[in-house]
Amino acid sequence: MKIMLTVVAGVGLLSAGGCGMLDQVTDGLNYTSEATGYVEKVKTFAEEAPELAEQAVNDADAKEKLEAQLETIQQAAADFNELTPPDAAGEIHQTIQEHNETLQKSAEDVLKQVEEGKVSLEEMEQSDIVKNAKQITDVMGQIEKLGE
Repeated sequence: MKIMLTVVAGVGLLSAGGCGMLDQVTDGLNYTSEATGYVEKVKTFAEEAPELAEQAVNDADAKEKLEAQLETIQQAAADFNELTPPDAAGEIHQTIQEHNETLQKSAEDVLKQVEEGKVSLEEMEQSDIVKNAKQITDVMGQIEKLGE
């Protein structure tokens, strides 16, 4: 009887430990999915924003679209910063958060330029917003390794 109780207790402890491990894997996969989605948004923004900035100089619709994209990327960065990364992604998350700070500040600066009608393709390509977006995109390989 004692042996049977010991076996049942052991199986119960292993199961409980396995659940925690399963939760960590699930959290890691969820984080990877969220981070990948965010990086894809940033990548799309970095690709589209310079051309849109050029169009925004003479086109009110393009100006509105650029303003909306800038506001969206700022919110996406803020939302990403609120994620809780799994232990394995802590360093990656911190790196992206640091780039996000500059990205958000740069987005604010570019937004002011757009509102004043002073944004140009050259300024957009040289801005910190595009540089930081590209740096965030470069982290994608590290995020993909988390999902493996």
